[in-house]
Amino acid sequence: MLISSRPILPSKEDRGSIRGSFIVGRLLNAGEVAQLSRIARLPIDLQAVNDPNLPPDFQMARAALSRQDSFLFQNQGDRAITDYALIKDIYNQPALLLRVVMPRDIYKQGQRSFLYLISAVILAGLIFGLVTLLLLQRLVLSRVA
Repeated sequence: MLISSRPILPSKEDRGSIRGSFIVGRLLNAGEVAQLSRIARLPIDLQAVNDPNLPPDFQMARAALSRQDSFLFQNQGDRAITDYALIKDIYNQPALLLRVVMPRDIYKQGQRSFLYLISAVILAGLIFGLVTLLLLQRLVLSRVA
């Protein structure tokens, strides 16, 4: 169960004594994670921090995440960026690791656009060079004759 709590304060400026707490809970099972993955259109995976069968990438993320850092970003080259988030329990202790893999579609599109640009510049340079060479050759031949 995922539980969140916020204090109820008497003013909009978040000042004054706490009048109570607003607590919201949601059951977070495999179906909910799959639904979140569909909504986000990204592969999402959730693992318990203390799971003895934690996959190697989650073990690395658990070791890298400290109490101050709760997010870890890893560049997977041209393919994707993998983000890990440490979710803490109600006692502020690490409870879950969340992994989101984001494909680098915009980066790939930028690479293709750059390749098209370079190809167009090279082609334009070759055409310009060929036309200049032909005009120069015609000019030299007209002066010789």
